[in-house]
Amino acid sequence: NKYYIRVKSDNENWNGFITIDILDINSITGMVAWQSADSLTTVVANKLTSWSDIKDLSRSVTQSNPVTQPDYINNVSLLNNKPAISLNGQANPSNLEINPSISLTSFSLYMLRNRKPSAATIQTFMGQAGGGGFYSDFSVANIGYGIFIPATGNNNFTAASLLSNDFSIYLSTNTKLYRNNVLEATGANIPGININRIGTREDSPGNSYSGEIVEYMYFNA
Repeated sequence: NKYYIRVKSDNENWNGFITIDILDINSITGMVAWQSADSLTTVVANKLTSWSDIKDLSRSVTQSNPVTQPDYINNVSLLNNKPAISLNGQANPSNLEINPSISLTSFSLYMLRNRKPSAATIQTFMGQAGGGGFYSDFSVANIGYGIFIPATGNNNFTAASLLSNDFSIYLSTNTKLYRNNVLEATGANIPGININRIGTREDSPGNSYSGEIVEYMYFNA
């Protein structure tokens, strides 16, 4: 379906009409996984116990241990009062297990998240089976955000000066890193990913993520 809309802010004129399309997610080419904090969550006493994959309902994203369940935050003002999943970045970190894992050779990860200061020297927000993964901060090496795969030695990253605590839209591919549609780094080709954790990495749980995740999408391209 096609719709026409126009918008205005306070004390401003209406803009011209723009066209939007309502898409069926099953028709989006290449989408493998999609999770949003405002959809398909199970919350008990403000703790997230499970978070279903909108694209693939057979994928289980859960945490049965109450001690390490992420916080579920409603009405985040910076997100127009939308919810977010909050991870604590501690030595015994809040996290979610992904089963089956998200395994891709070519990948594009779109994510809306922020970043918070933490004692962790590598803040891993999505952990790779066997070690490494996507990180929001790699302070031990004085670099920014990126992806690290120990098995192959690949580490694509931005400069530390590009780190931001703000909610931003990030795109990570096999060779490129973007924030808010701005290319911030190009690196060696990452030969593939096999993601099985949100909030930490299985080989080094203390290298965990502190911040909020709002939504993410994986594509196999």
